[in-house]
Amino acid sequence: MSYNACSTYYRTALDFTEHITNAFIADIGVATDRQHQVACHKQALFIVQRLNQAHNNSDNMSTLLVARLMDAIDAMLRDAAVATAASVVEDIDQSMKGLVRAGIILSERVCGIVHARTASLLCNCAAICSDLHEISMARTYYQCAINIRDVLFRPQHPSTEAVQIDLYTLVWHHCDVDIAMQFCEDLLSTNTHLFGYDHPRTALWLSNKGDLYMVKGEHNEAISFHNRALSINQRHLHDVSTSTAMSLNNLALVYCAKSLHGVALPLFATAFNMNKAMLGETHRYTDTVRYNHRLCLVALRQ
Repeated sequence: MSYNACSTYYRTALDFTEHITNAFIADIGVATDRQHQVACHKQALFIVQRLNQAHNNSDNMSTLLVARLMDAIDAMLRDAAVATAASVVEDIDQSMKGLVRAGIILSERVCGIVHARTASLLCNCAAICSDLHEISMARTYYQCAINIRDVLFRPQHPSTEAVQIDLYTLVWHHCDVDIAMQFCEDLLSTNTHLFGYDHPRTALWLSNKGDLYMVKGEHNEAISFHNRALSINQRHLHDVSTSTAMSLNNLALVYCAKSLHGVALPLFATAFNMNKAMLGETHRYTDTVRYNHRLCLVALRQ
């Protein structure tokens, strides 16, 4: 079998691996669908492992072996509703981690280490490690993905920033606030260098830094950073935008923390009206601001 033919089989296996991995992480299925996913994951893990073994011995790879592997993939694609025992669901994360790691190895061999697909699988593995509370491993996988996307797309590319935000969120939720602050300052410095001080991407990290100051109880610093973010968003994104609404909501939360509910109330109201106009009354962002506005109103009346 020619190299090109083998490469096509590998890429098909990667397509399948990435598809079911993304479906798992999206977690949009009901319990029955999830059981079906587990069965597919375990079969796919076996297939990817066999493909890796075949790749290690590519000189002796037989047409029959590849054909059998591809038949197994075709069978799963035709019938995703594979029966499985409910007990399998208990180790779903560990099974998925094994699958994605095998997919990473295969992607590095077939597509290369510095490739968008390899970076995507690294991000998936980081998300699963985070669910398993393997924070150090998750940070490592996210950082590897960032390094790859830096080379492929440059640091200012949205896909690179998306992974940076995932890493920052992981650190904030699972690490000390001072560590999160250092990450935030580094990303603020990077975005300021890339886009300039007066840019919405910079405003995002000014706002994140304001959030961290609020967590630390340094309310005046938090107000200063949120005001700076709000000013940038209003200049560049007009008065009606989700980013402007978020800045207003964040600023109002700090005023509530300082018991300045009278100052916070109109900010919540403006943010609510913006989200309602742009996203609709039932959107989760609109609901969040509505809830904050009601709490503020109750506190003001007491």
